[in-house]
Amino acid sequence: MKRALLALLCLSWSVGLGAPDSLAKPEKPAKPQRTSSEAVAITKNEVHIGGRRLQLPGLVEEWTAILGRPSRKFSASGPNELLIWDSIGLVAYKRKSSLYIHLLSFYLQSIPERKFNPTTLAGPIAVGNIAVEKSATLEDIGGRLIEDGAKHVRRLAIGVWTLAYGEYNISLEQVGSTALQTLNVGTEANR
Repeated sequence: MKRALLALLCLSWSVGLGAPDSLAKPEKPAKPQRTSSEAVAITKNEVHIGGRRLQLPGLVEEWTAILGRPSRKFSASGPNELLIWDSIGLVAYKRKSSLYIHLLSFYLQSIPERKFNPTTLAGPIAVGNIAVEKSATLEDIGGRLIEDGAKHVRRLAIGVWTLAYGEYNISLEQVGSTALQTLNVGTEANR
């Protein structure tokens, strides 16, 4: 019994949940805790938010089990439904006919003209070993990703680059702004 309680306590702390409210009731799991400073790490084949690995594409059910319920949903006339976690500046796209999230958009700046505009990303974000600061520019981050092995998929003159980076497309948006506005991550199937 002591080993089971110790294992539960260690597991809770290792996934960032903290100690259970009552050690006498281990069957009642703690809810995922989110903060406004979740760190985002994107590698060539993984996405981590707050130290938790998330599949992309990934089941909406798995994402909500880890991040909690989205603060809002936005459904436009297009093929996608948007799941918005305002607390971390994340917009996740899923096709209306699917249960899978296939594209992520991290907002580094507010874009008020977008109806679903989330709060901006509160925590640090890194792609590979490249820290993306809120003052970063498209050319700086895009150039550093290319040095790290990324390849151009598209480069639009309006200020959007899409780069193949490992298993993902990384899209950087800087339209009419002095710094990056969004950093998007999608699967190869979206290329």
